[in-house]
Amino acid sequence: MIKDFESWKAELLFTGNIIQDGDKSVDFDERHRRFMRFVEMVDALTGNEGSLAVDALFESIQVNYSYGAYHSIDHALARFPEMEYLSGLARALPRLIENLPDQAGEQLVSVANGMDGKWEYQISIFNRIVSESTADIKAAIISFVREQERDGWLDHRVGVLCPF
Repeated sequence: MIKDFESWKAELLFTGNIIQDGDKSVDFDERHRRFMRFVEMVDALTGNEGSLAVDALFESIQVNYSYGAYHSIDHALARFPEMEYLSGLARALPRLIENLPDQAGEQLVSVANGMDGKWEYQISIFNRIVSESTADIKAAIISFVREQERDGWLDHRVGVLCPF
């Protein structure tokens, strides 16, 4: 359980800004400490922390190359109720699309790849959430999905997400 959410979130965002290989301003030991702390914080989530924690997880995605740290986010998000996870994804996508399109693509393909499997129902939930989102969020997501269907993350899942 998170006792002081604001402090927890501040540390999550700090450690989630994974130091890139070319950045020599932080020594290796400190990079490693931050990386490990980020993974530890994310792995400690139970899925009962609520939508603010989901939003913080998505906000902690800040760089293209996480060297595997962001995979812990995917595992943590799977512990949250689908509505919290998928609503948080929809809220986060415009920022990810704008700043980190590969991260946005990874998130979307993970939903779309549920097709014909036990997670297919999440596609319907996500599509409903997007269809009920604000005009700005809806437009950003639909535009990105269509772009990725042409020759990108979703070229093997055309028509699965946002079929409206």
